[in-house]
Amino acid sequence: MTSVGLIRALATEVRSALKNYKFEADNHPDKPFTVYEQHVPKAHLENRKGQYHPLVAVTLDSIEDDEMTVAELGLTFGVYGEDNTTWIDLINSMETVRLKLLTQQTLAGKYRLLKPMETTVAEVQPVPFFYGLITVRYQMYQPEDEMIISM
Repeated sequence: MTSVGLIRALATEVRSALKNYKFEADNHPDKPFTVYEQHVPKAHLENRKGQYHPLVAVTLDSIEDDEMTVAELGLTFGVYGEDNTTWIDLINSMETVRLKLLTQQTLAGKYRLLKPMETTVAEVQPVPFFYGLITVRYQMYQPEDEMIISM
């Protein structure tokens, strides 16, 4: 019931959703998505030819404790393609994950999806790389106050 557990559970769901994803873009090899937990290793980022794409990075953005504990996470999607239809795979892969999370709203029996879920794709993209973001919020376990009364 920790934030690390949530990151891992969410990454598992993303892997499951994209396991059999087939690309629509012309001349795009059916390379599986790599799902990273919390960050993309520096060695992968230094490769400028898109060989580490397609990817999804599952990152913890914040945790807020109020009446309930809420964690906000980002799912950053990245695809690479030199044709004019690569953007379709970005949006389709994001939609595949979005629908999976909406139909499986509790992760690992511990983390409950809170709505709204936000999907954003920037109008300007660093072609031939295409990126999008899904922002999700999950309710996490919150411990009870252990108030000590001395007599």
